[in-house]
Amino acid sequence: MADDYKLFLETKDLYLEQTDSSYKEAYRNIKNNNDIAKVVHPEAGTLLHFACKYNLSDHVKLLVSLGSDVNAQGGRLNN
Repeated sequence: MADDYKLFLETKDLYLEQTDSSYKEAYRNIKNNNDIAKVVHPEAGTLLHFACKYNLSDHVKLLVSLGSDVNAQGGRLNN
């Protein structure tokens, strides 16, 4: 679980870079480690939050298919 959490944070940071290459790497991280789709960070939320924020529909579809909680609350707005 600690490894999932660490990879979650690395993937979150890739989303924050907002480049095509970082989005591709984030997608690979998720595809290669399905468990990070289910991580809910109390301050950052979920990877699904970031995929939605940056309008990455292919990421959203992947995350939902891997069991990301569409009702999860988290992040600084707790939404």
